[in-house]
Amino acid sequence: MKIYITLILNLFTIIFLNAQVGINTNQPTRALDVNGDLRIRELKLVNKDANYNNIVVVNQDGEVEKYDKIEITNAISDLTVETKELYFATTPDGTKIVPCGKFNFRFSSSTIPEIAPISDLAASTPVYFMRIRKYESNQRAVTQGNTTIKNSKTFSVLDREYKLDQVSEYNISYPGDNNLYRVIFLARKMTTTTNSYSIVCEKF
Repeated sequence: MKIYITLILNLFTIIFLNAQVGINTNQPTRALDVNGDLRIRELKLVNKDANYNNIVVVNQDGEVEKYDKIEITNAISDLTVETKELYFATTPDGTKIVPCGKFNFRFSSSTIPEIAPISDLAASTPVYFMRIRKYESNQRAVTQGNTTIKNSKTFSVLDREYKLDQVSEYNISYPGDNNLYRVIFLARKMTTTTNSYSIVCEKF
């Protein structure tokens, strides 16, 4: 008799463990189906714990699943990217390069904004831009144009007329690329012997 009771209890346990349990619902559609609010009184901050590498997500039906946080981070990074460089020197350093999307940007040794492809191209390709120049307090010029970037990762000139203490903003598009690039060049005289050189690039 004891053996039969044990078998029956084990059977009920298996049924219970595999059954769908509903709270405020008689027709659960998952192992645990809650028809109502959820309250958790205490949560730990684990943003720096590498073991917590998933994010809880909920679909329109309230079904809870997980999403890999690295994939979310990469997706956000792909949508918008910002890279920048700021340094102080007597003359520009051509090795200080700002990568952004398909392009590299830098100041040439003669303080000229330049652009180059990050990877080799099949052929020389024109890129189109809208340029906003601003210098002193009340002078501004808006121009549009294009420049041809070479297929050998070499740099091409963006603005031969750039001068010290001028802000130049470029909105650049690349053929066949759905992204827009906004690049800001600023070279400023700081002291009699030192200038600051900054380049900021955003990809949208």
